[in-house]
Amino acid sequence: MYRCATCGAEHAERPTCFIFPFPFVVARLSDEERAARVELSDEQCILDGQHFFLRANLDLPVEGWDEPLRSGRSRDAAAMHPARAS
Repeated sequence: MYRCATCGAEHAERPTCFIFPFPFVVARLSDEERAARVELSDEQCILDGQHFFLRANLDLPVEGWDEPLRSGRSRDAAAMHPARAS
């Protein structure tokens, strides 16, 4: 049994989705710093108006499971497309 962070309900089945709300560099900020320096939406995170992160889901098939194990991560947009970041 676990409590879902998204809907707040308790579920008996095993969790199949793990989402990290911010990139690691943003998670390390205090709440006050995050409020002042970060713009956050469902799909992107902008730090200091110059570091852009996009959320992506990685679905991993697990033998014997009906649904994939989903991991939601944020990637630095400049690392994904360096030519577009300048």
